Amino acid sequence: MAWQRVDGRVWVGCALTCFSLLSSGCGSWSWSENSDEPLETEEAEIDGFRLYSELGPSCRAAVALSPADLYGKLSFIPCSTGERGCEQLAWDGEVSWNPTGSRDMLQFSLQFGFASTGELRRILITHQYPTRTTDGIPFEAVAYDAASGAPVAAFRNMGDADIDDGSSFGPSRDCLLSVGITSEAAVVLARRSGSNDIVLNQAPLEQAASARTFSPLEADDSVFRRAIFGSGKTAAFEQADGKLFSLDTTSGEIEQSYGPALRLWLSGISGDDVLTRSANPSVDGYYWFRGADSFERLSMSATHVLADAIRVVWLQDDGTALKVHAGPRDTPEPSAAPVIATLPRGNVLGATLGEGVLAVHSATSALSTAGSDLNLVDLATGTVQHRALTSSGSQLRLLASSRGHAFMGQSQYLLAQDTQFEALVRYAVE
Repeated sequence: MAWQRVDGRVWVGCALTCFSLLSSGCGSWSWSENSDEPLETEEAEIDGFRLYSELGPSCRAAVALSPADLYGKLSFIPCSTGERGCEQLAWDGEVSWNPTGSRDMLQFSLQFGFASTGELRRILITHQYPTRTTDGIPFEAVAYDAASGAPVAAFRNMGDADIDDGSSFGPSRDCLLSVGITSEAAVVLARRSGSNDIVLNQAPLEQAASARTFSPLEADDSVFRRAIFGSGKTAAFEQADGKLFSLDTTSGEIEQSYGPALRLWLSGISGDDVLTRSANPSVDGYYWFRGADSFERLSMSATHVLADAIRVVWLQDDGTALKVHAGPRDTPEPSAAPVIATLPRGNVLGATLGEGVLAVHSATSALSTAGSDLNLVDLATGTVQHRALTSSGSQLRLLASSRGHAFMGQSQYLLAQDTQFEALVRYAVE
């Protein structure tokens, strides 16, 4: 998909608000540039990015010194379909890879940084080679302020300079990088060149360029194949075997543990607490991750359970309709939460919770290809806003929600495990 540019300009809009035509100031860094020689200097800079020297002399993982000089504001433009209330990301970065000459092979992923009280504060857009992991090279991640749309931090990784053979597979994947955010902090996982050591860097987003020291982490490479969750002052990630990590970005303390006699998977962060789910949540349920070898089970089992700093929300299909239950998060019996809204019955494809709004994406059947439905439920009032989507459920993935909007990943070949998409779309729901 080509992003629309006219005479060097892009349609730029403040995040979650309106459009205006502004100039775009972007640096350029092709993955093949500066790759002939190892990078020896500790403070080497390339096109406004300072290298993470701790990751090895040849590793081209780096952090932007002044993101506002390299990127314009977070930008959405009208969808190419012309669908009303539909906007797609207008990417302002420059990292690209087009080995066949037919199209840019890089794809997008998205993460929101909510405050502990639920307000949307930050948006992280990552553009990377489509490996279905979080470490694809080339790799570029930009964090934006959600209110103003201004870029506040940016990261890149172009692989190892000394072992780039120029093949069609691109630069070496020896040094790896994965980035996540909370409402105020950046969390960077990395693997050093020529080593199996996994290391961690975390710092306030606005100070990311001056925080280049990494700490050892008792983890394996599979943490790069899982997304980093973030909210408030807490970040969380996991290994493929179920080992869980919870990081307090204020104190720097990190807790790690396996589940309580069963494998658990990260489900989200609610306030500053980490919510996990079993492989079969309708039977084995959900657990709060309280620290090393410490878990607290919710007194309920359901397929879809979400929580924020205030409430627990869960969905129940009673055979005739989809019931939305919501109750105080600290209630000892969330299974007794009252019904606050009723939605038409359908195959639930995804549900997200943000800014006190529950988003539910559904299809009329598992094989539906004729469109899908999007409902936003105000958890304070029970008011339901509905939008029929022209794209089928098999082409869209619900990623996040906020008041009046839902963010989705869009791809023509979407698979269940994909976290990367050809386009990021924002739908208005009225």
